[in-house]
Parts: sequence; C-alpha cells; structure tokens
Amino acid sequence: MAIAAKTIRYIALISALTFVGIALLIGGDAINGRSDGTHYFLASHGRYTEVSRAVFQYSRIHAISAVALVLIALLASLFSRPGPTELRWQRMLILAFVLTVVLVLLVRIGLQPN
Repeated sequence: MAIAAKTIRYIALISALTFVGIALLIGGDAINGRSDGTHYFLASHGRYTEVSRAVFQYSRIHAISAVALVLIALLASLFSRPGPTELRWQRMLILAFVLTVVLVLLVRIGLQPN
C-alpha cells in the first residue's frame, strides 16, 4: 500500500502543477469561465479569454481530475501506515485541498485575489 500511496501522491502533484501551469499559459480555467452558446471563455482574476470548445472542455476535465486526484492521494495517505513522510504529505495535501476550495469559493462570490 505504501508504494501505491506514494505513486498516487506524485501523480496528484504532477497533475495539479500541470493544471496550474497550463491555466497560466492559456489564460485561465474553465471552472471559473463560462460558455455563451458557441463561445467559450476561460477566466483568470476577472479576465476572460475566448478559446475553442476543445480547450474549454480540456480545462474543465483537467481541473476536476486534479482536485479528485488530490482527494484520492489524501485518502491513500490516510489509509497507509503513516510514517514521518506520509504525515508531511497529509498536511500538504490537506492544505492544498483547503486552499483550492477557498480560492474557488472566493472567485465564485467575486472576491478575486490580486
């Protein structure tokens, strides 16, 4: 179980970092974006970037899968026999998840960080 938990943690970390990097490159993410008929917009800090439907769908799927992988990694860490490294990972994963939820909620209610 320890090897599987470690593998899942690294996959979750790579997925989350890749999502953030790509969101920075393409102008935002679909979770905070919107679609108007045949026009699709990614959002980042109140700015909207028009993209193709395929890019919009990719961004939405990657955002959802990145959050899901962080949750799965957290659960895998909780159910493995925790040593010092696992405990550190658990704290980091909990912090990452809480920060992600807080940022999404802030953007949803209009309090966008600068």
